[in-house]
Amino acid sequence: PLPPTPPHTHTPFIMADDETLGMLVPTHAGDVKKGAYVMLKGHPCKAAEIKTSKTGKHGHAKCNITGICALTGKKYVDIQPSHANMYAPLVKKTEYQLMYIDEDSISLLNAENEEYSVPMDQANEKCTTLLDAYNEDPEAEF
Repeated sequence: PLPPTPPHTHTPFIMADDETLGMLVPTHAGDVKKGAYVMLKGHPCKAAEIKTSKTGKHGHAKCNITGICALTGKKYVDIQPSHANMYAPLVKKTEYQLMYIDEDSISLLNAENEEYSVPMDQANEKCTTLLDAYNEDPEAEF
């Protein structure tokens, strides 16, 4: 499980060997855009919907941010004043080429031509869907 949202400091939180992987950077709620990653209720989420109310009689606009957790797929909603500090995780997306797949493992190749073998998990819906699609057309792109 992820730690709760860090206190209002600029101390990064590192989860892996890569210097930037898992690092949180401060941002304001009003600066979050659709598709960006942001921490909502302690979970790294991709912002799916952002609604900003106009300033009211107390002078502060509110941002209603709805996001989908990058790890679990659950939906989280957070409401913050637009000037409030939030944290955005630095996300590194890596694409792999599918080399081979069978009932035991998935063989992947990264951009640096390094091959990885990942154990096949029959309980994982994504793995079984990928295996079925590969068996239908091994030359297709996934």
